[in-house]
Amino acid sequence: MTVVVEGLLGLGVAYHARFDPQATGLGEWRRSRHVEIPEGFGASVTVLRSTLDPAAEAARAARQARLDALDDVAAGTAKAVAGSGEKATARHHAPAS
Repeated sequence: MTVVVEGLLGLGVAYHARFDPQATGLGEWRRSRHVEIPEGFGASVTVLRSTLDPAAEAARAARQARLDALDDVAAGTAKAVAGSGEKATARHHAPAS
């Protein structure tokens, strides 16, 4: 879901032109304000109910698959951070004069 609040921050100190998918600026702004919620406001909000049973075998298997994929990403990241070792790194550095 994308929420756009036009003109909320103007071009003030919190303005930033880049896309912020987590809406941290808006979240911080909202957290610092007290807003009265009109009575009956919740009556017009659609409630989405989940039918997912987290204890079901299919849900547990899907969760484990996602965790395994995250482990693969973490391993790949660690490998990239570690580099290819001294010999490979030396090939990319100019010899000392």
